[in-house]
Amino acid sequence: MFIVPRTARLAAPNHPHHITHRGVDRQPVFHDDQDYRDYLLFLGELTRRTATGVWAYCLMPNHVHLILTPSTAEGLSRSVAETARRFARTSNRRRSRQGPLWQSRFYSVALDELHFLEAARYVLLNPVRARLASRVELWPWSSFRAHQAGADDLVDTAPLAQRIGTVDAFVAVGLQRDVSDRIRAATRTGRPLGNKTFSDTIARAHGVTLPARGRGRPSQRDRPGHESNSSAARPDCGRHLNPCAYN
Repeated sequence: MFIVPRTARLAAPNHPHHITHRGVDRQPVFHDDQDYRDYLLFLGELTRRTATGVWAYCLMPNHVHLILTPSTAEGLSRSVAETARRFARTSNRRRSRQGPLWQSRFYSVALDELHFLEAARYVLLNPVRARLASRVELWPWSSFRAHQAGADDLVDTAPLAQRIGTVDAFVAVGLQRDVSDRIRAATRTGRPLGNKTFSDTIARAHGVTLPARGRGRPSQRDRPGHESNSSAARPDCGRHLNPCAYN
């Protein structure tokens, strides 16, 4: 047994994972509607091939957010990495360019039940919090409309629908800053986001030991009986397509 390094990827079959993948040097990867469509096409092909469920997504100008549930540990890496490679080849060919399009690796974190819901809300609210859209439904490159419709060729809408009321009410709750910070931090480190039993079970399956969490007061969201209906203050991201858009 050893302490898990920051670079380890702990993929847990049959559990949802939050994934982020960013353009190299935070540069845009999607330049027009065709780019967004191409990425979703490749994502659909690869997730079907690897039996990986797409539970939610949001494509931003310079990065992507996905909530995927792989049936095997290898399925997560295969579907995300190959989607990125195929998209990069297609985008470079369209623009007669060469060189890397994505940063060297994507980030992922396994989620327990509570954190799946928080991450889904975080993903769907991303365009609004980044000031790319005034309302969630106005951003065309997320799974929000699929969740509204209750059916989609790419997204398995049932897992979220079974756990919430309407998706409109779900996102209207908003997101506290400490929740979004916790999701971003866990996604970068890869430490499973859940209670100790959940995290340790996944770590043991990979033959690693997680370092102890830092001490301190739990966030409001983690305290028993707490349920917030407030959203965090939004940062001033400046112009409409400023790539400071949320992680």
